[in-house]
Order: sequence, then structure tokens, then C-alpha cells
Amino acid sequence: MAMSAEARRARFVAQSALLLTLSVVVAVVAVAVADSAAVRIDLTNAGRHRLAPASERIVASLDEDVTIAVSIDPRTLDATARRALGDTLDAFEASSDRVEVVLIEHGTAGADRRLAAVVDVADARFAALASRHARAIERLEAAMTRASAEVPGVVGALSDAPSAVVRVRAAELSEALADELPADAGVFSERDARSSEARARSALVLERAEAMVAAIDGAGTLVDRPLRDGVVAVRDALASALLGASRLEPLWPEQIDRALRATQAALVFGARTAAAVRIEELAGGGPEAEDALAGAIATVTDEHPPVVVFLHGEERRVLDDSGQPSPAARAQFAGMLGRLAGRRAAFAEWAPAVDPRSPDFDALSEGGRRPVIGIVVSNPWIADNREASMPIALRLERLAGAVATMLERGHSMVITLHPSQLPATGATNPLAEVLAPFGIDADTGRALVRT
Repeated sequence: MAMSAEARRARFVAQSALLLTLSVVVAVVAVAVADSAAVRIDLTNAGRHRLAPASERIVASLDEDVTIAVSIDPRTLDATARRALGDTLDAFEASSDRVEVVLIEHGTAGADRRLAAVVDVADARFAALASRHARAIERLEAAMTRASAEVPGVVGALSDAPSAVVRVRAAELSEALADELPADAGVFSERDARSSEARARSALVLERAEAMVAAIDGAGTLVDRPLRDGVVAVRDALASALLGASRLEPLWPEQIDRALRATQAALVFGARTAAAVRIEELAGGGPEAEDALAGAIATVTDEHPPVVVFLHGEERRVLDDSGQPSPAARAQFAGMLGRLAGRRAAFAEWAPAVDPRSPDFDALSEGGRRPVIGIVVSNPWIADNREASMPIALRLERLAGAVATMLERGHSMVITLHPSQLPATGATNPLAEVLAPFGIDADTGRALVRT
């Protein structure tokens, strides 16, 4: 018997409602099961978690083994974040035989064993660095041993020195030696040799020796010359040994052990160095986590990390005399500076309003071995810089000239453009003009909203 049109429509609605209900039930059950069992289903065509092409190129270029070690507290990550992190780590581990991933979940069975295995790998990778540290510590030990043998006699001879300052400094040096060189122990313990404590202890004795030499020099003829020469010899030996030790890279196995044991952390290390990744960048997984890990891998395997040149139009510098960002720069660009430092980037500055001359790019790039990247930083203090003597338009013109020079030399640039009032007066924005040859029409004078 043929069904009427109304009956067919009613049957179709009923079937659709049933299918929709079943689909919702299946979806809810699937989500519940996944949440409870922490199941990850790989839906990629290749049957594995895939990296973005840029990350795959970095991994494909590896010529050394790299370890990604992540320590977490499972109680602080919800199931979704934990799965997302696991997916990202799986993608890297599946991408190359050169990449090893170790996830340490504090408070779970096997966490200590996995941590010990990571430190063992680091010890093997950085064996040459450990050897250099050992030689440096031996030099420090020899210098401290010399101090312990020679200084007491000098201090005793100076106990009756006519100069009160010399007597005080002699007593301070003697006290430092007594504190840092216990009579019933060796100069440095094995633990000291694997940490910065040996340097700290030697630096304290050196500080006292330098103070004592200064006091003797201030006393002039009141102190016999041979006594001064004895302290100077001890000081110079300590200073030389400390200088060699201070130029060493960090003792990475120790730092890796401490970081992974103490807190939630993510570390990437190869055979040369190590890099940290903020756990906040990884917790959500996805592109941000992948970019952070790929950048860290590139950092630890790159023999020639980049040089970042900050360009700006201010009449004050953003780097201090030591070449490090000033407090104002740190406050404004803390996140960027932290990520750059984590990538082992060196910092330089070109402030054309202060000095229009170009930096020595050949020296900065070490003869072209290190890439040079220019960053036109924002000008947070431009409105408050009432002491500026140069008009803003002229400062922008000089800044644009510096940017053009770097682009002509083939350096990569990151440029920040601010809204400009110059187009409203019939003038052009010099920075926008620099981009025109690249086909970029930067309209910085158009008002989108007027109040």
C-alpha cells in the first residue's frame, strides 16, 4: 500500500530525529570515554601526528640528537591540556629518529627514573664541557691552595702594621680563607666542582685579596714591598683562574637536573647547549607549543645564533653600557627579550637620532656567520620625552634611513608602524615610504574612527 505524502514526511522527520538523537548520544559517550581514558585518536592521513612544514624543515636538518624533556605536575593540567601537550610531543618524536621526547609527570611511578635517564643523557652529551669545567676548577683549586699556603704568613707579618686599614683588611682576608678553606677538608668537594659554588668561594677570597692590596698601596712605605708582592701574586693567580672559569658555558647537566626536579619545566638540549621553553607556551599544545619547541631545537643546534639590532628614533638608548637592555626596555619588551635571550640572540642597537652612523655589521655578524635581524621597536616614551631636542619628523626620517640601509644590505627586518599625523599635513611617513619598493602600501594616516 502506497504511503501518502504526509505519511512519508512524518516518517522522514521521525527517522531524522532518531538519527540526530543517536549522534548526540554517541558524541557525548565518545567525549566522556576520551576524557576518562585520555585517549588520543590520530586522524592524519599518514597515521601520525604531523608538524607544520616549517617545523618539519627544522627537524629534517638535524645532524645531531636532540632531547625534549618536559616535567609537569599532572594535578595542575586538565585532561584537555594534557592531551594537547601529548599530541605536540608525539608529533616531534614521530618526526625524526634524532628527536627524543621524555615526559616526566611528578608524583607518578617512574618519574624519578625518567629524570635520572635524562641527566645521564645530558652527562654523555656534555662530557667535553664537563672536562673543561674540571680543568677550570683544578686551576681554581691550585690558586686557592697557594693562597692558603702563602697568605697566613703575610697576614701574620701585617698584624702589627702601622696602618689600621691594612690590619683590618688582613684580618678580613684571613677570615675569608678560614671560612672558605676548612682545615679539615680539601679545597673543593666533588659537589663544588659540579656547581658554581667553587667560583663563588674563590671570588670571595679574591675580593678580600684585592681589598688588601688596595689597603697596602694606600699605606705606601708603611708596608714592606715584599709583603705587598706576596699578596699581589696570590691575587693575580686567583683572578686569572676565575677569569677562565667565568668564560665557561653553564654546566648544563646540573642545571637540567635542577630545573626538571624543582618545577614544571620544558628543556631542549643537543650536544652544544640547552634552551628552556616556558611551560605556559606548551600547556595548550597546538601551533604555539609547536613553534616554541621548533625554535628551541633550532637554537640549541645552531652554531651561529642571531644578532638582533634594535632600531628606534629616540634620543636615548635602549641598551646599557654592557650591551644589555635598559630597565625601561625590559619593562616594555620583557616577553620579547626573554624569548630572544632564550634563543641565544646577541643584542645590538642603532639609534640614528643619537648617532646616525651605521654599526659595523661585518663585526656583528662575525664575518657573515651570524644572521643579523633588525627590529624597529615601538616608542612607548615618545610622548613623555619632553627633553627631546630633535623634532619627531626628523627622528622618523633618520630612522627610516637606518631601516633602508639594513634592507639594502639584505638583513631581515621586523618593522612596527605607528599611526602618523604627517599624511594629514600633506607630508609622507618616511617609514611607510621605505616599504613601498616591496609592494607594501602602508597607510598610516587614515583615521578609522573619529571621536
